[in-house]
Amino acid sequence: MRIPLALVICFIYSAPAFAKEWDSCYKSYAEFYGVDYRILLSIALVESGNYPYTINLGGKAYKYNDKEAALAALKNLDAEGSYDLGLMQVNSAWFRANDVPFELAFDPCFNIKFGAYILALEIYAARGDLTEAVKRYHSPYKRWQDKYIAKILNQYNKLQGKK
Repeated sequence: MRIPLALVICFIYSAPAFAKEWDSCYKSYAEFYGVDYRILLSIALVESGNYPYTINLGGKAYKYNDKEAALAALKNLDAEGSYDLGLMQVNSAWFRANDVPFELAFDPCFNIKFGAYILALEIYAARGDLTEAVKRYHSPYKRWQDKYIAKILNQYNKLQGKK
């Protein structure tokens, strides 16, 4: 399937605009949970391209035009399956375990808040080791963690103006 160039350009240029739109959410939840907001933003940029209507199923990201389209797609997924949702790509298991309605996945500020909460739990579990916590945020499996943390650190350095 060929993706129209205009759509690709839209996704490429929309992420920075979205980053500014939700900057206050990143900053307030980062402050609340004691995390550098650029870590949260780095996670969102790596996970979803900072695009709020993203569903990742089996390692493939599906981006929808709006919240309604993402919710419609979500209704077609296996109710007990594993998929990642929204800006921070919060796994469906977290929604189930915390009795959080899946519809909130596509509310950008809520998704950032939920992702920050999960990262804070992982920081606690990793006894304050942020690198280990970010790895765990992504996956409990070591085989996925090292590549992931490298991507996050690369993105974080870009946000700080480092190369």
